Amino acid sequence: FNYDYYAKKTVQVYPEKEVFVIRTEHEWEDIVALDRQLGGQGNFKRHGQVVSHGSEDYIPSPISIEAYHKLCCVLEHEIQVYLDLLQRAQNLNESAKQEGNESLRNKCGVSTSWDQWRATCRAHLDMDLKLLTKSTSR
Repeated sequence: FNYDYYAKKTVQVYPEKEVFVIRTEHEWEDIVALDRQLGGQGNFKRHGQVVSHGSEDYIPSPISIEAYHKLCCVLEHEIQVYLDLLQRAQNLNESAKQEGNESLRNKCGVSTSWDQWRATCRAHLDMDLKLLTKSTSR
């Protein structure tokens, strides 16, 4: 399931509740910060080894920049939900939130405001759909 699916069952139903996040790209940094914020020591070692599920070895898909930008456009609603969660995250400082926003802007090729980017995306997707519909109706 996607961010929107879970947001509809959690943060949108209970908007007054605190939100804590763990971002895959910053998994251990976020887990340690969250553990410390909740009163823990931020120590996730067992027998001298850090306990992990392997996300630190994540390698991004080798798709083209243009394809990545189009994928972002298709997922623009999901991106909006993600940005909302990022801003509401109690365990991230403003610097981490800004870094997350900027990282996403760079990946998606956003050089304007998010609202302008969404409008441009919708226009491009509408144009692509028209071209696709036209070519398949022949």
